[in-house]
Amino acid sequence: MKRWLLPLALVATLAACSKITVENYDKLKVGMKRSEVESILGKADSCGDAVLKAQSCQWKSGSKVISVQFLGDTVAVYSREGF
Repeated sequence: MKRWLLPLALVATLAACSKITVENYDKLKVGMKRSEVESILGKADSCGDAVLKAQSCQWKSGSKVISVQFLGDTVAVYSREGF
């Protein structure tokens, strides 16, 4: 029984360290610079190709996803899923 307790505690601890939270999502604002978003959420897990200065990036933790669309270096739109 003790054999699975340590891995379970480790997973719970790592999940608690995620920056993908409602509190951090609520800090996002249209007009923020990319560097400000990255200081809140960390480096994006994925970003699409930039097309005409527009780029979409996603931050993920399990089923939780925060998506941010940048126009140049500025937040134009953002959304969340799985919260």
